[in-house]
Order: sequence, then C-alpha cells, then structure tokens
Amino acid sequence: MAIAQNSAWLLRRLIVAATAVALAIGVVKVSLARVVDTNNPAFALTMNANDARAMAAQAERLAQPQASRTELARAAELARKALGRDATIAPAIRTLGLAADLSGERERAAALFRFAARTSFRDLPSQLWLIQYAVERDDAAGALN
Repeated sequence: MAIAQNSAWLLRRLIVAATAVALAIGVVKVSLARVVDTNNPAFALTMNANDARAMAAQAERLAQPQASRTELARAAELARKALGRDATIAPAIRTLGLAADLSGERERAAALFRFAARTSFRDLPSQLWLIQYAVERDDAAGALN
C-alpha cells in the first residue's frame, strides 16, 4: 500500500514538473520573439509563428521597390495575416499600401496609407508617403495636412 501511495505521489510530482517545464519553454519562446520581433523578424517567427508584429516586420522587409511579384504577394499575405491577429499594426497596413503602390494601384495605396497614418499618428513612413503623394498631385493643402 505504501509503495502505491509513493508511486502516485511521484507521478503527480512528475506531471506538475513536466507541465511547469513546458510552460516555461513557451514563455521563453514568446518573450524572445517579442524582444527581436522588429530587428530579426524571421528569427522571431521561428520562435513564435503567431507573432503579429514579427509578421508585419517580415512583410515590410519583403515589400521593397525592387521586390519581385512573388515577394510582393508574400509580403501582402504576411501583412494580412498580421492584421488578422492584430488590426492595429500600422506597418502591416503600410506594407499593403506599398504593395498596392508597387502594383500600380495608387488610389488603393493612398487609402491604405491614410488608414495606416490614422491607425498610428507616429507612423512617419506613411505620413511621408502621403506628403509625397499630395505633392505629386499638386495638392498643397493635402501635403500640409
């Protein structure tokens, strides 16, 4: 009887210890991903594939003026996925705007950049794009706005 009690006690302790270790590993992975999410988004996504900020940062890295259509499509996909997790991430909205701009959809791009600028008032790249867009259209009031 004493052996059975000791075995049950030991089993409970092992289950608690295994659960604690699993939780600790999860916390470390998520925390590490949050630390490097914008500096090294690819690494952050290996640590936490659901990190919306890392997805947005990776999308932004892919959406460059010299990007291929495949890279732009991948960037837009990552940006949409990031927005599906957190709709307030201005870099993801901005990436969709840049992808639209590079695809020749200027009006759609302008709407997305306006939305990104409204989502985060400190989103300087969106504000600069909007100023440039207004200047190109000879819209002085829009450029100053």
